[in-house]
Amino acid sequence: MLHNRIKKGEELFVQGDIKGAEKCFLKILREGLNNKEAYNSLGVIEAGAARLVGTDPENIFTETVRILENQDEYQSMAKAINPFGDGKASQRIVSSIRNWPV
Repeated sequence: MLHNRIKKGEELFVQGDIKGAEKCFLKILREGLNNKEAYNSLGVIEAGAARLVGTDPENIFTETVRILENQDEYQSMAKAINPFGDGKASQRIVSSIRNWPV
């Protein structure tokens, strides 16, 4: 049942009903705070850095082509701030270890 509600939220997002998707994910979290998928989906919605397209290979391909062909949409996603970090944590950790006073 929970999987169906996650899927419903993702479907709303793909259809462009961002507010409906957000409400769906928030409702899931109100019932239990331990749902990583709902948190992730809310992060994606908030950042605008990604698009939920489901798992259907044809839909993934179609959405990818659409984003790549629409320069404005591509730029808005490319410039969005990623809520999960900048991807450079490991570089910072290595630098800190190398510079650690011995």
